[in-house]
Amino acid sequence: MDSEPATDYLLPPMPQSPAPQQSARVAIICVGDSLSTGFSLQSSLGSILAARFRRHYGWFDSPDMSCLSIASLTRQIDDVLARPALPQLVLIWIGHNDLDCAGADRNDPINLAQEVTAAIGVQTARLFESKNWETMARTVLNFGLINFRTFFVARDEAESIRKADGHRYPYFDRCYDFFPSMRPEFRPSLIEASELINGNLRRLLGDVLTPPLTRLRYSDALHAADIRRASCLSSNRS
Repeated sequence: MDSEPATDYLLPPMPQSPAPQQSARVAIICVGDSLSTGFSLQSSLGSILAARFRRHYGWFDSPDMSCLSIASLTRQIDDVLARPALPQLVLIWIGHNDLDCAGADRNDPINLAQEVTAAIGVQTARLFESKNWETMARTVLNFGLINFRTFFVARDEAESIRKADGHRYPYFDRCYDFFPSMRPEFRPSLIEASELINGNLRRLLGDVLTPPLTRLRYSDALHAADIRRASCLSSNRS
């Protein structure tokens, strides 16, 4: 298992379509948490509506657009394996919502990272239980978590903008209700856990056995994305 360059991931070669006028289609499934499947934090009502209705407008054919954490990963993998035809590309991006270090039983970044990484590794390996993987070339791409260090730089900038203009970022504090570890006092542990997960995941996926025609890749493309500016966050006005 190799690590993919941050900005240079290519799909596996597709067979030529027998009809030149028809474009080849790639079957894609996204397995992940709320960050990757379309949930957005707005007002309470807006969050619920977005999670409920955005599933009809997703870019990917997701097994479940409302899943939120690692706890849902088993069910998502079950859904993928139950499909009559496996996709040619599976994108896995999950773990952000499991980084809540605020609880007394989850304040050890090392243990938390090991727990999350192990769960992802087990479920990724389950994907290859189906013999259908042997019928054609397929790729499973497992993304590392975002760079929370730069994410908090963006939040700090957004907070400054909000102090100057109270109409900007009206839901800035709501994340603390949903995700207490976003508070400044918990950020160092959250950042450490996320970095440990990415490092562990890169190594762990190298030990997963895959069918001959299947490529399993780790990608840091989303971790490498530059999100250090407040403009990367929603600034919906109240």
